[in-house]
Amino acid sequence: MRKKEREPDYRSFVNKKKIPIITLDPKWHELFPDDAKTAVIRQLEKKLNDLLKQQGKLVNEIKDMKKLKMQLMNQIVASMGEGATEEAERKRGKKTEVSQKMILEINDKLEVRNDELLDIPYKIREANELLVVECLKYWYSLIQENTADIKKLDSWIMSVREELKSRLLEKQEKEEINQKVYSYMHNLLGHDVINKFDHSFVDKGSDIE
Repeated sequence: MRKKEREPDYRSFVNKKKIPIITLDPKWHELFPDDAKTAVIRQLEKKLNDLLKQQGKLVNEIKDMKKLKMQLMNQIVASMGEGATEEAERKRGKKTEVSQKMILEINDKLEVRNDELLDIPYKIREANELLVVECLKYWYSLIQENTADIKKLDSWIMSVREELKSRLLEKQEKEEINQKVYSYMHNLLGHDVINKFDHSFVDKGSDIE
């Protein structure tokens, strides 16, 4: 009994490898149209794409918060010379207090968002590697299946080729015999008789076919 071939350790193929994000690669999508994706591949693809979206969202949120923080700080600096009267100073102080409170809130949010952003690349890499491993499993199975089919097709092509070769030789042999017969009959009986022979027998034979 033939020993079952051991499946490769796919995870070892991707460990410590710098693998590009495959869902961003057009060639990957060519190899994996929607109807070819397994349920697991679909799930892992969605997880990876969601992480990429989350990363982009965090980058934009951090950028917007830094912009708002800078605007608030500029407002505080700009209002420093506005306290000409006691009332104006009171309003300026209240406005500054609100701005400072908002800046502190922004700082807290920035800290959280930056921590999340630091973790995202590791999560993306892990999700990408899991997707690659699942793709390798699919490709390995596909290659095995195609290889078996190729062997069958090669065998069929060889048999057809041999049959075609035999048929061509048979055809060539019959054509040569016909040529020899015609040549001999022509020399023996003459051109006119051969023409009559063609009309009487060969044409009838063609009609029968």
